Amino acid sequence: MSRPSLLGPHRVDTPVGRAISRIREFLYIPEVEIVYAVLGAAAANMVEGEPVWLMMIGPPGAGKTELVNMLLGLRHVHEAANFSGAAAFLSGTGTKEKAKDATGGLLRQVGNHGAIIINDYTSVLSLDPVKRGEVMSILRECYSGR
Repeated sequence: MSRPSLLGPHRVDTPVGRAISRIREFLYIPEVEIVYAVLGAAAANMVEGEPVWLMMIGPPGAGKTELVNMLLGLRHVHEAANFSGAAAFLSGTGTKEKAKDATGGLLRQVGNHGAIIINDYTSVLSLDPVKRGEVMSILRECYSGR
């Protein structure tokens, strides 16, 4: 039996309540706070202001990946699965050299208000130290608005 939610019982007659009920049809989510955190972080990154970073830590099979993957259909929400360096974030390729399927980098896709989803932060931590430092530096600069 799960403990009571810190936020009280969720109301099913609200958009978030309906979303939680729908999520629970597919995932065992005994405590709704994590759903509120994921949806709140996504919503906060769609409006003017400081970016919101959410890191979920939990055992395998806890539903972390499924909860963030539900955001991938939203506009300006993109998954960063493979970091190859600075060019993955923002490409400086000239128009003449640009490939037909080039996006200009992850930051161009996300825009001013959006989110980058890193499903498994191990992909960042396992980079060689130079590339990891480069990626971390870019993430710090993104956070500060540069």
